Amino acid sequence: MSITQQSSLHFNSQIVVTDNGKRVSSFGGLTLFREFTDAIHLDYRLRECGFVEWRRNPQHSMVKLASYAIAQRVCGFATDTSANALRRDPVWQALWGRLLPSQASISRFYQTFRDNLPALAGLHRLSLSLANLKLNHTRGTLVFDMDSTNFNAYGHQEGVEFNGHYDKMGLHPFVVYEGRTGLLLDIELRSGAVYTSNNAENYMDQLLAHFADRNVILRGDSGFATPKIYDMAAAHGADFVIRLKDNTLLKRLPPLVVANDPNFKLDGQEHFYSFFYQSPNWQQPHRLILMAKQNVEDLYPTYQYFITSLQSSAATVVQFYWKRGQMENYIKETKSGFFADRVSSHNFFVNEARMMIACLAYNIMQLMKLLVFPAHQRIWQIDTIRTHLLDIAASVATHARKTWINLTSSHPGLVLFWKILANTQQFRL
Repeated sequence: MSITQQSSLHFNSQIVVTDNGKRVSSFGGLTLFREFTDAIHLDYRLRECGFVEWRRNPQHSMVKLASYAIAQRVCGFATDTSANALRRDPVWQALWGRLLPSQASISRFYQTFRDNLPALAGLHRLSLSLANLKLNHTRGTLVFDMDSTNFNAYGHQEGVEFNGHYDKMGLHPFVVYEGRTGLLLDIELRSGAVYTSNNAENYMDQLLAHFADRNVILRGDSGFATPKIYDMAAAHGADFVIRLKDNTLLKRLPPLVVANDPNFKLDGQEHFYSFFYQSPNWQQPHRLILMAKQNVEDLYPTYQYFITSLQSSAATVVQFYWKRGQMENYIKETKSGFFADRVSSHNFFVNEARMMIACLAYNIMQLMKLLVFPAHQRIWQIDTIRTHLLDIAASVATHARKTWINLTSSHPGLVLFWKILANTQQFRL
């Protein structure tokens, strides 16, 4: 039972602050999220994940616990203990029912994934199916940006090892985003010591098979410069552009190519050279793009190498590759905005479940921006969305067989709120 607190302010003793606002909430804008998840039939999609109900007469279904856990991440709460306070919030009660789960219920929900790996696989399928709600109606070529990232860990979690690239202890997941929309297509939690491209060809093989009827271009940094990736892409008819690491063999090329170019000058401009090249461990030659640049103040030119199956001009291909830098923002948003990197359990699969709940929250909000937000607000990150749309003060009253959520009339984001709500209610799958 909570204890009401109060305090008079020093600057004006006539003002008393209390936390006795029993029917007042800070989350009036959460109604937008709940309305959108209903429009995309999230509860039905969660049922398809294959949760196993092992409890007798449970107060909260597994679907409700999953939906509730996703909403917590959307609102900015990364820990299970936040559920103990949120269960008394009148807006949360209005949207998910008066009896809401506690921290213990949420924690037990995650623990069920120790022994229910099919449901964990179902969360991965759900992430992809959410992305398809937009991608199925997106014309043109899809761009799959491949990368890996580090989840810092500070305990004895299963799979945590030292990663030399990041110089930290943690886990090392593999991630794939669709480059134009920012939607998360796949994320695979892996041990911290594995290399960037470890098993990536198998993950991508399944993903490309899913999009067999679409034109796809793969983009990746030098960590994915392996023959297995090239051959897998060719087997699916997918194009690719991948940066290569500088090595002894590649260093032999500039003297043969750049040194014989009379147009190469110390002008700081990028010069491009394209030719077919075959490394000893490649089954076939591939197009190699060499980019050379030297400033007046530099002693030697700098060289960068790209392998690609694209037939566009070398400058166009390289410019297209550099656009993958946006993926770093997607990864940062998934980790910092939705706390996908919070690996607090000793069990590997429990941590993967927590990661997937965060990633589902990310994909739902990304979808919401793409499908019902006005164009100018589609670039907003989750912190801005929380400030302008979700964290709206509201009072809750029940009468005439209806529950009234009364938003404050002084919030600056109300005009946008009503516009997005109208767009959501008009949206049809």
